[in-house]
Amino acid sequence: MMRATIRKNRMILDMSGGDPKDVATARQLAMNLPSPAQITGGMSVQFTPAAAARLQASGLFKVSPAIKAYAKTFNETSGTPQVYEDMSLEYKTQPWTHQNDAVRFSYYKPASMLALEMGTGKSKVAVDLATNWGCKTILIVCPKSVLGVWRREFQRHGNTYQMEILESGTAARKAKQIYELLGDVADDEMKIVAVNYESLISKQVSEMVMSYYWDLVILDESHKIKSPTGKTSKFCAKLAEQASRRLCLTGTPMPHSPLDLFGQFRFLDAGIFGTAYARFRHRYAETHPMFPSKVKYWKNQDELNEIFSLISYRVKAEDVLDLPEAIHEEIRVTLCAKAQQIYRELQEQFVADVATGIVTTRNALTQLLRLQQVTSGFITDDNGITSRVDSAKAEALLTILDGLPETEPVVVFCRFRKDLEEISRLAESTGRRYGEISGDRKDLLSTGEMPDNVDLMAVQIQSGGVGIDLTRARICVYYSLGFSLGDYLQSLARCHRAGQDQNVIYYHLVGEHTVDERVYKALSNRRDVVELIMNDITGANDG
Repeated sequence: MMRATIRKNRMILDMSGGDPKDVATARQLAMNLPSPAQITGGMSVQFTPAAAARLQASGLFKVSPAIKAYAKTFNETSGTPQVYEDMSLEYKTQPWTHQNDAVRFSYYKPASMLALEMGTGKSKVAVDLATNWGCKTILIVCPKSVLGVWRREFQRHGNTYQMEILESGTAARKAKQIYELLGDVADDEMKIVAVNYESLISKQVSEMVMSYYWDLVILDESHKIKSPTGKTSKFCAKLAEQASRRLCLTGTPMPHSPLDLFGQFRFLDAGIFGTAYARFRHRYAETHPMFPSKVKYWKNQDELNEIFSLISYRVKAEDVLDLPEAIHEEIRVTLCAKAQQIYRELQEQFVADVATGIVTTRNALTQLLRLQQVTSGFITDDNGITSRVDSAKAEALLTILDGLPETEPVVVFCRFRKDLEEISRLAESTGRRYGEISGDRKDLLSTGEMPDNVDLMAVQIQSGGVGIDLTRARICVYYSLGFSLGDYLQSLARCHRAGQDQNVIYYHLVGEHTVDERVYKALSNRRDVVELIMNDITGANDG
């Protein structure tokens, strides 16, 4: 009988001496498994749980114990959450019911997708899994704008660990940071590397990442690798072979079409759909003969959904019963070097003017506005000429929008005219219908409600007060904040008010180490913004 064994991360299919008819069938099977390659006396394929299960189920091979174990893991843990007597889970912070179920769903799986919508806490599930698995080396790949979120999530929900956030510096510097963190992996402390998708595929970083075998690789906002021919998606397929466990986190696993699953599942377990995109597309879509990217109609969708559910845990915010009515999330963004330099110069001048009495609490507003403009990405010089100096907040907003269906209503509060222009541009680039409430426009129904033909409503905070009902949206983003506590409280009440039948999520984009932090702190604590900032600068007790 033909034999199947494991060598490194490959299954070796020894077909020598097999019946010719069986060999032909076995070769056809191998060609439908991930990364098939010819070898002397047979073939080799990538070793994944699904591939092991399919190989064993064929009955063509005498499989090794390791392959049997992996096949059993896939067969027994696919589908709904499993409850085992020996499942003893520990949590630093109490999970919601759906988070506990998600951990149970993924616990015995080497790879799974956490398809939890925004605000339902998928990152906590990932932290809880990493902790309960006892992972020592973890690689997190995510959009640049949410790198800092992972530090906060491990601080809240994790235990002892060391973490390197590869946020700034050259690719060579980032590679060195990985090496310095993982140089000694013998100790028991969890070591975490967080890197954005763009940096991951730089030569030095990718080579360093591939030189280690990771206990866990997490792809946050994994729809970023949906393009099967994209450089990042293809690299992640290789990276999968360097990880014992793999997680995909996304609120929108199929943002544009069911075909978006291929790249993500190729990373999770290439044995499920294989590594040939054309074969996958042909199975689930009928395409134009001359233009394969143009889908005429879908097919075998029930089968696709059934396969998707094998290793995917789906949670919609509307179905979660124990979510708080309103959730506030702070997303810290890092300004580029040029913007930081401009900001420092303005701040130093501001502090000096406060020290000499030129600027007081009464006349500080203009100086503070200039600082806040820089965190929004632009600056106006003494001649009234406005220049763009940064895009960190725009990138953070784009990340949020990319994680939502195009038709999901979103409200973005901001302060400046330039903010409105940027938000309008992002709406157009993401295919969203734009509306605005400002001194110039009021795209509202006669009842003061958000129209059905608007997907993204930009609201100047000072214009979005009494009489406006934005309860059609459950996602609100504060691109920039005003200094008026009254305006802020009124803006909060535009979405979270009587008539709202969903849990509301407020995302606050905050420039790290900038005036944004003080403004958000003051408003959150119901304090006067200018007074608090001046007290911080002068060293007065802020209580």
